[in-house]
Amino acid sequence: MKKSIYLGLISVCFLSLAVMANAQTTPTITLFGTKSPNPTNGSVNMSWQASSATDANLTMTCTPGTVSFTTDKGNAPSCDKGGVWTWSGSTGDSITVTPSGNTSPVTVPFTLTLTQNGMSTGQSQTVYVTFPASISQSPIITLFGTKSPNPTTGSVNMSWQASASTDANLTMICTPGSINFTTDKGNYPSCSKGGVWTWSSTSGDSITVTPSGNSSSVTVPFTLTLTKNGMSTGQSQTVYVTFPPTTTQNPTITLFGAKSPNPTNNSVNMSWQALSATDANLTMVCNPGSISFTTDKGNYPSCDKGGVWTWSATGGDSITLYPSGNSSYVTIPFTLTLTKNGMSTGQSQTISVTFPPTVTPNQSITLFGAKDPNPTNGSVNMSWQASGATDAMLDMDCTVGSISFTTDKGNYPSCAKGGVWSWSGQTGDSITLYPSGNSSSVTVPFTLTLSKNGVPTGQSKTISVTFPPTTTQNPTITLFGAKSPNPTDHSVNMSWQASGSTDAQLDVVCTPGSISFTTDKGNAPSCDKGGIWLWSNQSSGGITVYPSGNTQAQTVNFILTLTKNGASTGQTQTISVTFPASYQSTHPTITLFGAKDPNPTNHSVNMSWQASSATGATLDMECTPGSISFTTNKGNYPSCNKGGVWSWSSVTGDSITLIPSGNMKSVTIPFTLTLTQNGAVTDQSKTIYVTFPPTSVTNPTPASPTTSASPVVSPAPQKTSNPSPVNNPTVVPQATQTPYSQSDNTNVAPVNVNVNPDNGTTGANGFFQAISNFFKNIFRF
Repeated sequence: MKKSIYLGLISVCFLSLAVMANAQTTPTITLFGTKSPNPTNGSVNMSWQASSATDANLTMTCTPGTVSFTTDKGNAPSCDKGGVWTWSGSTGDSITVTPSGNTSPVTVPFTLTLTQNGMSTGQSQTVYVTFPASISQSPIITLFGTKSPNPTTGSVNMSWQASASTDANLTMICTPGSINFTTDKGNYPSCSKGGVWTWSSTSGDSITVTPSGNSSSVTVPFTLTLTKNGMSTGQSQTVYVTFPPTTTQNPTITLFGAKSPNPTNNSVNMSWQALSATDANLTMVCNPGSISFTTDKGNYPSCDKGGVWTWSATGGDSITLYPSGNSSYVTIPFTLTLTKNGMSTGQSQTISVTFPPTVTPNQSITLFGAKDPNPTNGSVNMSWQASGATDAMLDMDCTVGSISFTTDKGNYPSCAKGGVWSWSGQTGDSITLYPSGNSSSVTVPFTLTLSKNGVPTGQSKTISVTFPPTTTQNPTITLFGAKSPNPTDHSVNMSWQASGSTDAQLDVVCTPGSISFTTDKGNAPSCDKGGIWLWSNQSSGGITVYPSGNTQAQTVNFILTLTKNGASTGQTQTISVTFPASYQSTHPTITLFGAKDPNPTNHSVNMSWQASSATGATLDMECTPGSISFTTNKGNYPSCNKGGVWSWSSVTGDSITLIPSGNMKSVTIPFTLTLTQNGAVTDQSKTIYVTFPPTSVTNPTPASPTTSASPVVSPAPQKTSNPSPVNNPTVVPQATQTPYSQSDNTNVAPVNVNVNPDNGTTGANGFFQAISNFFKNIFRF
């Protein structure tokens, strides 16, 4: 009887556990990752997916005050609390986190945890996100563009500007062997390595790249990246440059003709074909003012210039011209010329096209007026409208010196020249003028004139505006700046402007003995006294300062102060100018040193460098022993203990690839390249910072101490000028014990229940064995 009861209870327990085991499958994380930071605002998009609908919680760990966040969900996660967002009953979603307030890159771990009834299910993953310095704290790219290729050499000039002095790196991507380059900097950028040029502590510059060896057009992306300490600030822009072939054969014209004018709008379609791909130029000859054109290409061919359209590397095309403004028939010769590097190849054909008269009435002014002056600042708003889209110009007539103006367009109309503003292809607009400098009322006539192709159409209207006296105030500084140092003598030209005539004083702040100056005014300013120059009763001025005696680059503050009777008016501005060293190094110089982004598969990083001439070089690093390990494509094992990476002898440049391992979190390492001569270190050195993502993630240890092996790497081989293969370092397992902390729930990995048929003390079998033992103790046979 007892045996039957015992067996019955055991069966019930087994059945209950089977039902519980199959009742619900815990969802698992199938995806959790991030995109690269947005180059404009540093924002990062994170997305996740689970194997089935679940609740989820996204948290982060960061030091309060280091960085702030907002998200596209409308909340502002806090470093103090760590919460980012929670989801309920979802199989996945994404969230965009936008950082601010961090003046340097910040690496933040984000942890996604699947939950049930607010409790973790054991499903958790962590990603590490490195946010660049906030855009508001770093210079930004204000200009990056290129001119058209030089028609003779195919060379392209690229220029850039930043909002403030910064380091910058220009790289390119092209197929090795497809094209070769030289630059006006004297280097040879390589498709294999991608480096073009690096700049240090400047707000802008230009470089000319000359191609060779390409038998067809090659389009190459050039990327400008602003950097700080060798790391990207998140400011990056790319332009695509198409280089024409540098070696081509002259093709021939096989077709060039025109269709009859369209009876509706008198448009004419012209087409051409060539025996092979070529550059081509279509021109025309007509009397200025006799006819006007637009084309289906979106341009406006001009009788003054004769150009219609140009094609690059094509075997043929067509263009449609839409005439206007001709009151009679106009016959125009059109000439197609095949070109090479902008020069005629001798292949040319001409056809004549007759355009019927067109009727295009000129637009008329329907409104032109001004509001009363603003009682606070005397500003006046003027607006105009026309019967259709037109060009328009606003002029004024006033006595020079009687009044000055600024506008809400950001310009400064002058009584001397009269121009106020011009519009192109608009039906109307408005402009606000702000007067100053008039001690009495001044009445100014303003004239609006409609025009076409820069020629007045006869539509004109004038209104007179009376400006009340403006309050006399101390002049203000409207401009104070300096040009980049002259590359020959390092001289710097500074100029200033004020809102009115004033006295002005320019001072300098520098350490006595660090640098000396002379100026184009004939004086020699002193760091001891600080004075540079004085101006009396002027609204602008300029001065050129020539430095000398500084053995290294010196940053000097120049202070402009507007004065009255020798006393400051409170109007002052300071600019900082960095003067290069007054001597030139006799050693080769570093022209390029940079690193590509980590490989997404194995996190390897390729670093390349170039020098101005053949030199010795050493590459070192600085990292905490045990934090990370490396191998390289050179076959060696750089060591955090010793820091050596590689050394070169008598080369103009090279590259090396480092493959990291063993780092459980992101590690940022400074790498320093130093040029050497006869084994001795020269004054040429540069450091970049490289962040390696984690190569492994730490999982929490179980409740009882367990033994895990951590590799102990033998010292890396010594660096030599001519490295030779070395044996792999010996990895010796070293036992460590890590106690489990119940309160540490960061990065908690799932804990699985293991079923071992050979040992019934764990997992489901262990539980069944415990139940069996329990009932055996109650119902002993």
